[in-house]
Amino acid sequence: YFLGSVESELFPDLFKTKALDWKVIYGSFCDNENFVEDPTDGIVNVLLGNSGNISNNHIDALKALTASSIKLGQCFCPLSYGGSTRSNSKIIEKGHQLLGNRFIPLVDFLPLTVYRKMLASCQVVIMNQIRQQALGNILWALNTGRTVYFNPQGLLSKYFKRHGFHVFDLTDLNAKKHKTIPLITRSQAEINRLKVREHWTDNGLDLENKLRQIIDSFTPQIAAGRASARAQLRRRGR
Repeated sequence: YFLGSVESELFPDLFKTKALDWKVIYGSFCDNENFVEDPTDGIVNVLLGNSGNISNNHIDALKALTASSIKLGQCFCPLSYGGSTRSNSKIIEKGHQLLGNRFIPLVDFLPLTVYRKMLASCQVVIMNQIRQQALGNILWALNTGRTVYFNPQGLLSKYFKRHGFHVFDLTDLNAKKHKTIPLITRSQAEINRLKVREHWTDNGLDLENKLRQIIDSFTPQIAAGRASARAQLRRRGR
């Protein structure tokens, strides 16, 4: 079995196992990567979700966007994997109903250069999942000064707030709370970048050797399990 890094940290007392604890590495994040530029005239582009999987809770997020005071340019919604044709159709229908042509569903995989250009145009990232997912996109967003919104009941919201990251919950989009959409400040973006490097980068670690260490650490357990299985078979044979 595999338990994601966020869940295992938030609920250590729920899992009484002999499982190995390994720090998850997402590669290197550059200190010199440019922060996102401030929105022009307050108009922001939004990245909504990371896949078509219904666990993204797309429609709830779309409703929150509609009820907010956001000056929305475009809302990009990746649907190229993880979902069904039926669920994607419902998301697209609702997105166009609520946001019109500002809703941009991404139903096909994009060339990497095009995808990166799209990401670079977004100042806000909304990840409305409850379970752990989309960490790669989230860490990229935090490292480049994007404002990230989470599901208030989600594990990721609890995790990142616990570690001092400056993030928001989807409820913070409520227009009754804020006349303009909350965005992180430059000083908060700097803190987020430092924390990404502290918690999630390899810091020069050789990832190939890291993987070999993980595999080698399992070898004695696998051998012991096989020996135990053979012993049980011999006893049954008697």
